[in-house]
Amino acid sequence: MEHHKEVRRTPPLVFQATRWLQSRQVRGAYRLESFARTCGWLDVVVRYRLGSRAAIDVPLSRRPYALRDILDYERSALSLVTAQLKGIRRPTVLYDCGADVGVVSARLVQACPQIQRAVAFEPNRESFETLVNNMALLDAEARAECAAVSDFSGRGTLVHPPHSSHDHAAYLVPTPTGDVEVTTIDAQATPPEFGVVLKIDVEGGEEAVLRGAKRTLERAPFFIVSFEAHRTQTERTGVEPIDVLRRLLDARPCDVQVVRSCVSEIPESPKPVRLDVPFFRQFTGANVYNIVASSR
Repeated sequence: MEHHKEVRRTPPLVFQATRWLQSRQVRGAYRLESFARTCGWLDVVVRYRLGSRAAIDVPLSRRPYALRDILDYERSALSLVTAQLKGIRRPTVLYDCGADVGVVSARLVQACPQIQRAVAFEPNRESFETLVNNMALLDAEARAECAAVSDFSGRGTLVHPPHSSHDHAAYLVPTPTGDVEVTTIDAQATPPEFGVVLKIDVEGGEEAVLRGAKRTLERAPFFIVSFEAHRTQTERTGVEPIDVLRRLLDARPCDVQVVRSCVSEIPESPKPVRLDVPFFRQFTGANVYNIVASSR
């Protein structure tokens, strides 16, 4: 939980300076940030207060996020989820699959008072260390699980694809002797009166997560599911995002909207999706999109 690092309320001046230079596209600004990291000047944790219900700790040496990055992260998709929850009085549980350090959990708990419980799943142990602390900062019944989410309970291994060695790109391979615990949403014993918000960011394993959440989604008073359609992962797995969406629609009729996955100060207008055309023939302008489906 980064206990060995200083926790600050504001980023160091050198970080603020590098971000200011980067925003103005000054040559050498990114090299300056790398130099600051090498020197240990970013070896701090910054606690950003998002409001009365949420705060988030960010280890700058590994996640160089300014507060604006937190507030703009997946703004379009999270705005859709928040809008769908508006006016709903039922208690709601958030399942954050592929939570990293907990940005989505913090943003949604802060924005949606209906979310009374939050469970964040992250198999990467380095990110999990920070995630545990961040879930404790939420004004909700919240916990972190060091586990991947799929359609089985057991063990697995995280594998990096050829195109990236970044932790965010690693995907799950079932392995009986693997070092990663694997669970399902159906194993979480969701109270029958709770609605469900399910966010899925699992690098190609979206369909498996939905298979493992089938009973939960069928029994919930309502659900909102957000998952990625990733062009590179679609090519790797051969799983068509439209087929993933059909599996969700098998559970219950839904209203479906699509937005690009990006950091943006202005939410993008959502677009409808057709079920009879491959996804990336319909959406050609970006590599990653978010599909948000809300039960009727």
